[in-house]
Amino acid sequence: AAASGCAWLANHLLVRSLGLPLGPLETAGISAAAGLATLIPVSVLGVGTRDAALLVLLARYGVAPSDAVALSTLFLLLNVWTGLACGIAAIVPGGSTTTTVSIKENPE
Repeated sequence: AAASGCAWLANHLLVRSLGLPLGPLETAGISAAAGLATLIPVSVLGVGTRDAALLVLLARYGVAPSDAVALSTLFLLLNVWTGLACGIAAIVPGGSTTTTVSIKENPE
């Protein structure tokens, strides 16, 4: 739940940084729809599908196509950056907080 809240907050800050006329609930719905659009397996990283989804959805709020594509690009960069940061944290010694447990058989 905390990760979803952080993702929503980051997306909402991107929306606000572009000065788009969206409130918190609209940002949540549009972010979710954009995320679902990226799951359509016709492109790499959802490029194109996310753009089209945001163009259609944001047009209902009077957002210019250039602003919709800018938001789509920012969503992409945020996701890539988050993935890189998590990946680097996982491979750097001491960077991962996961614990490995090994189970040894009891020799009887």
